[in-house]
Amino acid sequence: MGRISKDPELRKKEFIETADKLFREKGFDQTSTSDITDKIGLSHGSLFYYFPSKNELMKAVICNRLDRGFQSLNNIAADPEKNALQKINSIFNLLINPNHTKGTMIDFFQNDSNAALHREFTKRFRELFIPLFSKIFEQGVREGLFKVEYPKETIEYLNYIFENLFENVTSSKDKNEHYRKIKALEIIIAKSLGVSEDKMKLLQY
Repeated sequence: MGRISKDPELRKKEFIETADKLFREKGFDQTSTSDITDKIGLSHGSLFYYFPSKNELMKAVICNRLDRGFQSLNNIAADPEKNALQKINSIFNLLINPNHTKGTMIDFFQNDSNAALHREFTKRFRELFIPLFSKIFEQGVREGLFKVEYPKETIEYLNYIFENLFENVTSSKDKNEHYRKIKALEIIIAKSLGVSEDKMKLLQY
């Protein structure tokens, strides 16, 4: 027997949170729609009232996780007390600090069964990353801190670099390896922004 009728938005949220939990535990490919509805206690066809397919539910899970995560980054970007360089440092500190990334989706994506989720994550991350950093770049140019001849293209390349380096940096096996990777990333970003390398402090050691 299904549950008592619930507000559609609350039910949709319940599907997203339940799917998120099961995708983490079993992997996307190994989780059936029946697994999700059984966990909630609803009929098997009820999921499709809210999501046309399992893939659409997957996209909702990814968007939900990233939108929540990017709220912290947006708060940094909107801080009127920080200049653009301070915002860049603060944001990257949050994203690549192993204390912050521990237990997040990085380990989750290392599972081959979650490859589809990883692709959707990358797509959504790009959609959020580029507008956020565009505003910070514009601020940095106005403040005279950044010397970027091609800001749009620079942001796109930084996004590409970040997508490929993110897991590599955060999966370092020891502190020395992590330090060297962070220092290399600081140099890349400093050169891209036209600032001196000592201005980049992605992590404090």
